[in-house]
Amino acid sequence: MQTQNKKTEEGYLKLFYEGESYKLYERYFVKFKEGKPAENSMVTAISSKFSGYTEYYYGKSDNNIISEIPAKQSKFLKILPKKQTDKIKDYIESNDIDLTNKNDLSAIYSLMEN
Repeated sequence: MQTQNKKTEEGYLKLFYEGESYKLYERYFVKFKEGKPAENSMVTAISSKFSGYTEYYYGKSDNNIISEIPAKQSKFLKILPKKQTDKIKDYIESNDIDLTNKNDLSAIYSLMEN
């Protein structure tokens, strides 16, 4: 995939919304964090663990460039077209939208299609 800032990343994206103008994708990945042994008997050891993460991306239907969808509302509103910012901001605030939920993101982008 090629991001908006011309950076190419490796990975798989799963399409979960396809409208006339926009497509939404999700990317799930896992990171491994190495544990640490106890330094002495007074400190407990930290065990190794896997952590799962989900990122969401959007792309316009007419090109192959995708961009990450920010989880913060202020950053999300900056990536929207200027003419739709107020409408989407009101929708987010009145419906208690979570930008890390793919169903809420689908609702926002389907509203933008209208």
